[in-house]
Amino acid sequence: MTNSTTVAALNVNLSQPVIANDEIQFSAFGLGWGFCAYALPAGLVVTRLGAANVTERQLNLTFQVNR
Repeated sequence: MTNSTTVAALNVNLSQPVIANDEIQFSAFGLGWGFCAYALPAGLVVTRLGAANVTERQLNLTFQVNR
């Protein structure tokens, strides 16, 4: 038997990120709950997700790896 929360988490699609205003901005879509928009501060991406620095290239690479 599968938990419905687990199934919903497996069906989440993320948009391509936009790097603007020292943030990674993206949206997530899941069947049954729709779209949600998110913005991750660049500093958080460095300290928590492992980006080497806050350049657009590093932020995008880190986002893709941690997708």
